[in-house]
Amino acid sequence: MAEKKNMATLLADAINKQFKTEEINFDTAFTLDEIFSPEEMGFIPTGNLALDFCIGKPGFPAGRVLELAGPYGSAKSTVIAGAIAAAQKVGIHCVLHDTEFSYSAKWAKLHGIDPANLTLLHPIHLQDVFDKIVFILDKIAVENKGKMPEKPTLIAVDSLSIGAAEEMEEEDSTSGKQRGLHAKIIALGLRKIIGRAYRTRASIVFISQLKDNPGMLHGANQSKLGGHAIEFQGGILLEIKRRTYLKDPASPKPYGMTVAIKAIKNKFVEPFRERTFDIIFSEGIRPKEIFVDFLDDPLKEISKSGGWFDYKGSKYRKSDLAEKLGPEEIKGIYEKLGLLEEG
Repeated sequence: MAEKKNMATLLADAINKQFKTEEINFDTAFTLDEIFSPEEMGFIPTGNLALDFCIGKPGFPAGRVLELAGPYGSAKSTVIAGAIAAAQKVGIHCVLHDTEFSYSAKWAKLHGIDPANLTLLHPIHLQDVFDKIVFILDKIAVENKGKMPEKPTLIAVDSLSIGAAEEMEEEDSTSGKQRGLHAKIIALGLRKIIGRAYRTRASIVFISQLKDNPGMLHGANQSKLGGHAIEFQGGILLEIKRRTYLKDPASPKPYGMTVAIKAIKNKFVEPFRERTFDIIFSEGIRPKEIFVDFLDDPLKEISKSGGWFDYKGSKYRKSDLAEKLGPEEIKGIYEKLGLLEEG
């Protein structure tokens, strides 16, 4: 005797049969245990343990939309560049929408990016950004004949601070005609890409700029172009801010800075995880030194005295200890933090 289906399965089967068409030739209704878990979808490495800790997973979740927001000079582009480099090292293709026309091959190589294997786009307005993302996701779906791709794709948009639409470019921004237009385009664009991103295992990261609101006496003193559009529909919202500059006592010129990153919204683990890490202007992020910070806190496996670290009975400078950490020790840190990808 055939096993009797429960109501959830019966409804899902009926909806898929009724609404599947030539344009929508995939299932749109499931029971919750039928959909892919984040672990089955996979993760895209970021090359930054502090970022992974805030996300709560070993990288950007595939098939999801994320936002990285911060004020000017807070290393948003540097964080994304490091993630692109880490993704390329494991054979994941990356697409970068450079709306600010600021990337160069020299700067990319500084952060470990292989420029020859990066698809670089220069959108002319915000609507163009979303049109190209839709095209890319549809192309991936066609190439994989509607099946889930073997590897995810990383798509980054740096940044959303771009004109809303071509027909509005010559309009006076003070006329009121552009008011809310960015938010409308972002909201509509997200509705188009969220489902496509899931079905193609694409992780889409938008960079937003936090800008001051001068003269604000009440409410938020910072805002983003497009308002809260991504916050409502994105799975993870990250905020990054500069804490302090790093200076050599012998020189007044900073050689780097310490930044803090926090998950304001997170649909994978508890939100408001926060970590700090250093960025060196001439090198970018030093991933191994971030591991040392986690050995000190929260794992409490080392003790620190001034600029020296006591680890397994020996004393090291931070840079020397970072170089001493091997693959097994790094794997152990991920495991103890619960960030080790299963399988």
